[in-house]
Parts: sequence; structure tokens; C-alpha cells
Amino acid sequence: MNPIEHTNNRREIIGSAGAVSRDGGNAVAAPADRAVSPRVAGAGKSAASVADMIIARYGAGRSLHDLARSASATGQSARRQEISLQIRKAAELLFPLAQMIRAFGLNLKVIAASNISITAKVGGGRRLWAYAATGDDMMLGGQVITPRAIWFQVTPDRIGGYARKELFGFQGALMAPPGIGYETICRAGPCICAGCWHHIATQARELELIAPHPVIERLLRTIETLRLTERDAAKASNAERVHLRQTRSAPAVMDLKSAFVAAQETVHSRSALGRFLSDTLDQWPALTLFLDNGALLPENGAVEQILERLSWRDRWIFSWHPNAHLWSATIYTILETCAANSIDGRLYLTAQLEILHGNNGQEIGQEMLPWQFGVNNKSTIMR
Repeated sequence: MNPIEHTNNRREIIGSAGAVSRDGGNAVAAPADRAVSPRVAGAGKSAASVADMIIARYGAGRSLHDLARSASATGQSARRQEISLQIRKAAELLFPLAQMIRAFGLNLKVIAASNISITAKVGGGRRLWAYAATGDDMMLGGQVITPRAIWFQVTPDRIGGYARKELFGFQGALMAPPGIGYETICRAGPCICAGCWHHIATQARELELIAPHPVIERLLRTIETLRLTERDAAKASNAERVHLRQTRSAPAVMDLKSAFVAAQETVHSRSALGRFLSDTLDQWPALTLFLDNGALLPENGAVEQILERLSWRDRWIFSWHPNAHLWSATIYTILETCAANSIDGRLYLTAQLEILHGNNGQEIGQEMLPWQFGVNNKSTIMR
């Protein structure tokens, strides 16, 4: 299905992400002599200026008051209301692009999902859901890339129905924390649930405090081995990652399973440790899916880290206007997807705002997706 058509069929769902590269590399600096950009939404601001404003607000978490003060200090006329208007118009322009990223992500091979509570500064609270999709390696512009799409959903509460509706029809592997409705998605099919070793490690550490046992120490050492392997494979292609896992992680996991089975023979089945061993072995097929799937990670920590980072931003980001959570979802989708694909968010925003302002509501093509844009504009790639 065409991503735009898919988007229009599911337009009521909100998606978005936002911000900083996790590769530890240095971003290519934006050109010092910025070309004069077309005015965005007829508001007298260039696309580059609006992109700077968005990066400062959503990437760095600066408040509207702070942005207004900075503008005044440089002799510009920028009231807080003018800045919020620019952000609103930019978010409305970017919405179709954010929805296309989301639609593309729903057709990828793996989705990691999680959610966190966000407190509105004006009182009350909302729930911020994140979805991070990873696809197969693909040839693009003569190079192998792994497309990654990240989007967000903001809801009034944590009812599992939101996730079930968002992921309806997804046919890949879903990694998500247990207990908040994700499991029912896998039971209904056609997707499958992947296990999370971070969740197993958390349970093991809690168990170690009340019932220490050598097999728990063995488990934690094995999980550390998995993490070291993943760090070494961080910049590898999916195929290379599978090879490394089969060489280093698979033997360690097989040995751990043997240790679990042996420990069951000496531990009472109804003890805390016995139940933990039984439950973990029941999850073994889901926990070992990542060994043969380079797009799948053994832990869900990356998505949870994104949510933690965004939840500590200025609370007004999600509540300064009745539609602020929708605009934030759109902008964070763009920024986080750029970061996941090592694309300079400012340069990408500038280019897309110029294009979207001039397309007069026409459909946008896949060449505007961040990974496509990065291949076609090599200077935007963060090294």
C-alpha cells in the first residue's frame, strides 16, 4: 500500500519523535553563510530560521520565553505569540511527512514500543507512547542502509487499546514491556512478540536480593556478554550483526539454557527461583528471536531512553496549547527519525519546510524520507 494512502486511512493516530544523535559522532556543521530561504507559511520567517527555532525548542528544550529573549537581544522582533505561531504552522506543514514516516515504519520488520507518563504543567497528565521501527538492509544510492522510523502517540491514559489500534495489521516482530496490553496484539496475530533481556535482568537482580544462587550470577554475566556483542555490532549491517551474534551470543545463550535446566533439578518448583527459571524458559523462543534477526535488539532500552529524555523536557512542550501534544508528536517524529538515521535534523527540516511550503497540498514522495534524503544529500549525514 502506498504510504500516503495508508496514512490517510489511519489519520486519527498521532506519531512523532525528536532530537539528538546517539552515535556519539560529530554532526556536520550547518553552512555559516545560509542561503536566503523561502518564507514559511507567509509569516516572514525563512525556513532556516524556523528550523533553528524548532531545534532550540524541541531539540534543546528551550522555553518560548527564552527564545523570545534571545531574539530581542539580537534586535529581532519576536514575541512569544509569534514564535508559537511559527511552530504551529511548521508542525502543520510537517504533519504529512511525519505520518509518512509512521506509515513506512508500520511496514518494517521490527517495532520496539514503550510508553511513559508525562505531567502537564497546567495539571493532570498524559501518556507518551514511542514506536521505533527497523527494517531490513536495503541498497540505496549505491550503499547499504538500514532504515529506521520513530514516531510518537500522546494519549490521556495507558489503556492498551491505544497500542492495539496503533499497531493493527503489523506483521513483524514486536518488542515491548509486558503487562500493558502489548501481549494481546501478538496473541491476536499476525505479529509475534520478542522477549526483552533487560526485563529478565531486572527480575534477576530483584531475585538475587532474596534468593541468591549461582545460576542468577551466570544469567547476569551472560546478559553482559550479549550487551558487549551488541556494542561491537552497533554500526554493522543487519547481516553482519546476525553473523556476530551467531558467533558470540548464541553459544552463551545455549550454555545459559543448559544451566537453567540443570538448576531446575535442584530447586523447588514453587520457590521464587523455581518460578523464575520456569517462566524464563517458557519465554526462551521469544528471548532468542534476536539471534537470527539483525533488525531486532535483545533489549528494549533504546526506546525507553528516548522516552525518559523527552519526558524531562519543559512540560509546556506538551501542554502550552490544546493541540501542543499533536505538534510535539509531529516534530519529535521528524527529529528522532533523523537522529536514528544519522541525519542532521536542522538541515533536513530546512529543506523539507521549503518543499512543503511550495507544494500547495500535493502528495509528497518517498524521496523526502530522512534516509532517502541522506543518500541524496551526503552533507546532511552525521559522521
